[in-house]
Formats: sequence, structure tokens, C-alpha cells
Amino acid sequence: MNSSANSKRGVEQTGPGAVSAPSIGAIDQRGDFPQSTDKTPGILEAAKRVVCRLRPEDRLLAERGDGGPAGEKFRVLRHRLHQVRQYRNLRSLLITSSIPQEGKTVVAINLAITLALNSSRVLLVDADMRKPGVSRALGLQSLKGLAEVLEGRLDLFAAIRLVDPLNLYFLPAGSATRNPVELLQGAQIREAMARTRSEFDWIVIDSPPLNPFADSQCLAGLSDGVLLVVRAGLSPRESVEQALAGLDGAYIAGVVLNASGDPRIDSYYSYYYRYAPSAASSSSPLRKPGKAAGHD
Repeated sequence: MNSSANSKRGVEQTGPGAVSAPSIGAIDQRGDFPQSTDKTPGILEAAKRVVCRLRPEDRLLAERGDGGPAGEKFRVLRHRLHQVRQYRNLRSLLITSSIPQEGKTVVAINLAITLALNSSRVLLVDADMRKPGVSRALGLQSLKGLAEVLEGRLDLFAAIRLVDPLNLYFLPAGSATRNPVELLQGAQIREAMARTRSEFDWIVIDSPPLNPFADSQCLAGLSDGVLLVVRAGLSPRESVEQALAGLDGAYIAGVVLNASGDPRIDSYYSYYYRYAPSAASSSSPLRKPGKAAGHD
């Protein structure tokens, strides 16, 4: 029996209540979200500008114009996230996966790009201090960033860059470190999250896979919500269930199914979400996944 999540049904069956809602169809986004008229905070106006150099093989929406079907899926995802905001606080969003190679970094970047189309205050954070990938995907040189901030060697806002022409802010991971969990359990990360929340409309955080690292579990407790990225035909169901169990205590905003099996073809993203107004009055997380057949 195939034990990977290679379809919507396979993902929906991964744990009771984990992703019980149906997939989201196409939605006409024209006019849904007017351009933000808020002025960018003065402290961010001084942010150093960097110019990204995107590569076709990284499958980023900005490199391909509107992104075609994938771009539409991210506009739908943006719409659903705004819906969730109607009944609960959702400003910082952690993007993670159960195992490597599921496409979480591309999802994080594309989501940030899509959110930045309607807001001048979007921050993309590379919190994968083990194997940073956002700078490479954006075609940027290695920069000091989160690691140096958490070590107390660099001020937070001195580390944030404004990325042209994407109109979004970026906090690089900084120097790779072998002990990021220690940094993510200190007071500096809580201070950094509080400072960014006061300045940005959206904070999109790319983090390491949940299995076998504890980094994302630390970050999930500091974030308003979590998006779990699952690649069809790759992730074992057991890994997905383990990842969901590791997020116990965090609010899981949804699961993104990266269903493309061929990197030469536009990725097709489906989004499963937990959309229940009752969640506004409850901080209880999704139940731990139980035994179920299926595959990521």
C-alpha cells in the first residue's frame, strides 16, 4: 500500500481534524484587497535595499509574472488567511514541513510575495539557521541576520533588508549555526518577535523541517499560526503525523499540498484549512493525529 500523501484525500485523512476541510477552489481576487495606504514606519524607511535576482528553476511567482495556476492558488491562500483574520489574531505565520525537500521555502517566499502585493509591510524571515535557503532563492549574497540578532551582535532593524522589486522586507538567517535551538529558546527571540509584530502587517517565517529538528516547535509557540507544507508522493504519512503531533499546542492554520511531481511544470498548490468561527473563542490546537491510512 502506498503510504505517502499523494492526493487531497490522502492529506485529509492524515489525523482526525487535522485537515478535514475540502480543498479551496479558484476565487476571483480582483478588488478583494485594496492597496495599503499606510505609510511605511520611519524605522523601516532606512532599511538597506537589496535587489533580488530570481532564477527560473526556483519557481518563484515574481520571476514568472502572475505565476499562472500557481499564482492563482497563492491568491486564494491569501484570501483564506484574511478570512481567518476575521475571527482570530493572525499576523505571524510559520511555514514548515515534516521532512526536507517538500517545498516549504518556495511556499514561504511565494506567499510573502503575494501578500506584499496588497501590503507595504510584509516581512519574510529565514529562520532556518541550519541550512538557510531564502537568500539563495532570491539571488542574494549571504548577509548577517537572525543568528547575529539572537546572539546580541546585531540590532534587529539593522539586519532587515528591503527587497526590490518585490516590495517586501527580508530578515536573513545569518551565519549558519549548529545550535539554533539554544538561540530560539532565549529572550532575544521573544523580543525580536514582539518588535516585528509592532511594525509589520504580515510576518512569514521559513523554518527547518519538524523531523527531526526542534527549531520549528520553538518557533510555532511564538507564532500566531502554522502552515504545514506537504509534497505529494514524497512525504511518508508517518512523518506527517509525527509533525502534526509535534505541533501540539500551536494553531495550525492549514496544510498546503505541493502536488507537482515534475519541477519543469508549474507547481499546483492546494490549501486545506481549519475554518470554524468557534476557533475564535478557543485556543485549543488541532487534536493529535491518530492512526490513519494515507500519505503525504
